[in-house]
Amino acid sequence: MIDEVEDPRNFNGGPIFYVSDLVEPTLELQDLEHLALSRRLRSKEEILLSDGKGTVRSGLVTIDSRHKSRLKGEISELGPVFKLDPPEPKVRVVSYMPRGERLSFMVEKVAEVGVDELFLVSSPLDRRSGHPIGSATLARLERVARQASMQSKRVFPLSIGGVLSPHEVINRFGDDAALCDQRGGLPSLKRKTWIIGPESGVVDALFDEVPRIRVGSEVLRVETASVVSAALLVALRDNLLVSSDISLQKRD
Repeated sequence: MIDEVEDPRNFNGGPIFYVSDLVEPTLELQDLEHLALSRRLRSKEEILLSDGKGTVRSGLVTIDSRHKSRLKGEISELGPVFKLDPPEPKVRVVSYMPRGERLSFMVEKVAEVGVDELFLVSSPLDRRSGHPIGSATLARLERVARQASMQSKRVFPLSIGGVLSPHEVINRFGDDAALCDQRGGLPSLKRKTWIIGPESGVVDALFDEVPRIRVGSEVLRVETASVVSAALLVALRDNLLVSSDISLQKRD
């Protein structure tokens, strides 16, 4: 910690707002609009500020105008700085993509649970038939992740690493990856990158040699399996669950 102070998140029920500078913080326009137009912020109301790198402090924000075209806010009376170390080890979910709003739901809930990174897999075997997502869609998903991270008061927000092919997943995470499967071994942090396959259960052949790990006994939709996997990874890392010493299962 920088100062011997308590975490200000314990005393403020609102979300965190990310700023680039905690010494002279300035809110982004979208956050000002949320405070002024959605929350109807009162004069000099306390909010939480974070740089997204582990540091958080409180401040009083005043909205000068509620007219969208003239919106302006000022932050004053900054509280003491509280800093947390990054969670260790870093855990990530690599998931095939569902269609439509289910993808946004998946991103939102994975962010709220607390996993560090989310990568998306594009393949002809997914529900999108391998149809790529554009830069505008990816930018929207990053906004969803940011807003969900703010709402859950994350000082290290979820990072969306982008869209990978199965080949890129193996090249990048092969030695640290496990494929979620009903026939897999017990949850373990021996592998900290968990891959979620498509709902058909048929995964790309490149994943045949990846060890299997079990996250449940039922067949789960892609977005549900991603959220469950994220929750288990975070629980194992935070010692809320005991990591299994049983070896991960290989494909028969």
